[in-house]
Amino acid sequence: MKNKIIDIWPINFFSHTKEIPDQSWKFILQMACILQMVPGWKNSTKLRVFASSKYESPQHIQQIWERRLKQLRIECEVVLAEWKDEILGSYEVDMINSEMSIKQQYFANVNSFVKTYSQNSALLLLYLPAPSLNRNENSHYLQHLTQMTDQFPPTAMIYGVSDVTSVSL
Repeated sequence: MKNKIIDIWPINFFSHTKEIPDQSWKFILQMACILQMVPGWKNSTKLRVFASSKYESPQHIQQIWERRLKQLRIECEVVLAEWKDEILGSYEVDMINSEMSIKQQYFANVNSFVKTYSQNSALLLLYLPAPSLNRNENSHYLQHLTQMTDQFPPTAMIYGVSDVTSVSL
């Protein structure tokens, strides 16, 4: 049976930071691990987690993710996704102060970036950023999510509110 691929993107494309800002990455990995245990997927699923090496050396990022996965006892391939500024433009956009056209281009670039790596995946698990506290921004938030995920394979966007795993035994 052909391996199904579950791609995990714990990157918050709405707000880039050097380090993952919350515990959502654990929750996303846990959901992927549970899906991998389902009888129809158990022996035919491969997990891949995508990390960006934009701000640190690729070797350092690789080590961080391998340590995290070992701690959680999750068998998963780490893929370093390279954002190429010359092709995709800026890796960050100011979601508050940028013009709408800049934000739209940015999310079109994010869409293209993820598709480059995950077009043939059986399932994508993406980081779901929290919506703005300003309710007037909700329609833009939904518009950006839609544009970012347009024509993706089946996709679940996940946001973890609190730590859901324990690594102490």
